[in-house]
Amino acid sequence: MVKEKLGFKDRLIAKFGKHWIWWRAKKANGLLLNLAIREVVKSLLEIYGDFPAALQEFYEMGLRAGNDLMFEWLDSVKRLLAKRIEDLTTVIEAAWYSFLGQHVSEITYYEKPAPVHIVWTLDKCILCGGMKQDETLQIDENTLGPDWNYGDFASGVFQAALQMLVDYMELPYKVRVKETKCIMRGDQYPEFTAWFYSTEEES
Repeated sequence: MVKEKLGFKDRLIAKFGKHWIWWRAKKANGLLLNLAIREVVKSLLEIYGDFPAALQEFYEMGLRAGNDLMFEWLDSVKRLLAKRIEDLTTVIEAAWYSFLGQHVSEITYYEKPAPVHIVWTLDKCILCGGMKQDETLQIDENTLGPDWNYGDFASGVFQAALQMLVDYMELPYKVRVKETKCIMRGDQYPEFTAWFYSTEEES
């Protein structure tokens, strides 16, 4: 049964439990992950011809990967689930570290402007580290286009994962996740935003 809200003990478990999950999980180091993503983007670029189309496909691959990751992780995270959207800040923080081994710098829940949303930032991006020195991929604000960022693969993963959690808790929300600041666009740090659109308003 999903609790109404997280207590202090639950948050403490999340704080220490994410390290245990990361320690025992099968994983590649950040450099290998970075290089693997780079090669996937290069392959998609050859197929689709430009970065916006390639990154859209990569985002959709992230959606499919997110379902698989959360399906495996759900048993571990059930203790951290509560019916308040603001409590998902604890889940996102734990999940980001569990999946990527990287701490979230800051995470905040906002009720306004609508819809309710959660914003989290990172000190550095393990996805795009070294990209500005890679002459084989010319990525900047011009080549990315207006709608996609280099980290939107991670957006897809977390959108699918959060949607699965919301559906599991039977909450009436449609989730949308986007990288809203990107180092490859010239921002100082990466930022992700998860919006929760009420499906009750649509009915």
